[in-house]
Amino acid sequence: MELYLTLNTEERQLLGQQYPQEKQRMNQLTARWYEEGRIDGQLKTLIRLLTRRFGTLDKATEARLQGATQGELDRWTDSILTARTLEEVFRLQ
Repeated sequence: MELYLTLNTEERQLLGQQYPQEKQRMNQLTARWYEEGRIDGQLKTLIRLLTRRFGTLDKATEARLQGATQGELDRWTDSILTARTLEEVFRLQ
């Protein structure tokens, strides 16, 4: 894995031609890491915004955020714009 990350574009293309299954696996891993990084970034941003707007979050709220699905994070991120209370952020619309 570490070796793959150090390859330049030409080397990656050559590797993909010689080992198509490995290239597919590396592409899948890269996509998964990208998605995990995006979700982690959204979670951190949401926590920061909630804390700035409503104050320190309790442990139960932090746990809820940590266990959230992508859909929940999206919904909560949108609702922070109009919610008057922390409870309203998490209320189902």
